[in-house]
Amino acid sequence: MTGENRWALPGLVLLGLALRVYGAARAGLTFDESIVWAFAREIHLRPVLHLVSRTADHPLLNAYLARASSVAFGESDLGLRVLHACLGSATIAVVYGLGKRLWDWRAGLVAAGLLAVDPFHVSWSRLIIEETPLLLCEALALWLVWRGLTRGRATDFATAGLCVGLAYLAKETALLLLPALAVALLLDERGRRALRTPGPWLGLLAALVLVGLDVAWSLGRGPEAHWRRALGILARPPGLTLKGTSLYLGELYRHLFGPDVLDSDYADGSAYATAWPLGLLYLAAVVAALRRWREADRFLVVIFFFVFITVTLIDGRRLFDPFWWASLSFLPAVLLLGRMGALLCERVRSGAPLLIVALIALALYDFSWLGRAGARAPRLTRQEWAARVAADGEQRRLRGDLETARDQARQALLLDADNASARALLARVR
Repeated sequence: MTGENRWALPGLVLLGLALRVYGAARAGLTFDESIVWAFAREIHLRPVLHLVSRTADHPLLNAYLARASSVAFGESDLGLRVLHACLGSATIAVVYGLGKRLWDWRAGLVAAGLLAVDPFHVSWSRLIIEETPLLLCEALALWLVWRGLTRGRATDFATAGLCVGLAYLAKETALLLLPALAVALLLDERGRRALRTPGPWLGLLAALVLVGLDVAWSLGRGPEAHWRRALGILARPPGLTLKGTSLYLGELYRHLFGPDVLDSDYADGSAYATAWPLGLLYLAAVVAALRRWREADRFLVVIFFFVFITVTLIDGRRLFDPFWWASLSFLPAVLLLGRMGALLCERVRSGAPLLIVALIALALYDFSWLGRAGARAPRLTRQEWAARVAADGEQRRLRGDLETARDQARQALLLDADNASARALLARVR
């Protein structure tokens, strides 16, 4: 980086942190966050370390991050979220490093700027939501795999595997990175050479060790587990959906099809998809990369489309939501648009000022909606939440909505394996 741009990355990281901390201080504790805290509050450091063996929807990492944040910053809504806001801001720096290694510092800087102010990443990384550590670990894994391809060192691949394993401990969807990276390596000449060395296989082993430990830890902990829930989603009838594009064009869909297409998170102002004009640019950048089809572009495009197509085909009955299932496709799209922005700066004299104005406009847009507090969920124990969820499931059963009642019963058992009402409800709707 040149002297005049030396402070650009620290400035973007601080801008991103300021937006996320401000949003974390303003937003009410959401239902999902309250569920995470119900488990996290059971983690005790004294006198004996007590481990939480299961969580409601996903593996353990998110609850431990929330507990660590509460120890460091207090148990206010903001205190529980500070660590996630910091991790989200750290992702900005990692994306810069990845873009610089893939192309040059300009592409890395534009991608970092986009991530700093993107509404999806800002809204989700200000909350105790799994996408924050998931995307940070994904960025680290991509950076390490690409470094392994350029340096040929097995340790890079092994460390990348550990990052994928940590991403899985945040959310099971991280497992999509394993086949996506395998295809990306097979389509690259250096990748095919690397597959004939121990490096990628050590990375796979490192990832699967962490996955295996989590699965083994959760076995026998109750009638339901988060990985059984994930398998249940995969078993639902497939079909073409708009879930993949909803992450990028969801706001446009809301205007066209009504306010209920992107889940209740939109209704209470908790979490958002990206702004749809920016989402169009992300998708355009992916298409442009398909036309270039050079090594770095191909590496990201393969990962983008593997996730995008998988999400589009899973659970065909849900046409739009949940849009966040496509989150692993987000960072490749950000990086590819960063590359387009860097090319614009190189070819057009006014490109850099236009990009600066666009980033400032997005930051002001973020500031406008981050000030809305949204709905606030109560802080209950997991047993109290289980009782509420089971009661809601019973009401749905009486109204004839057996599928939702079944899901509510299983959700209640994830919260409290000993809840008798949830067990009885599940027996009635099986």
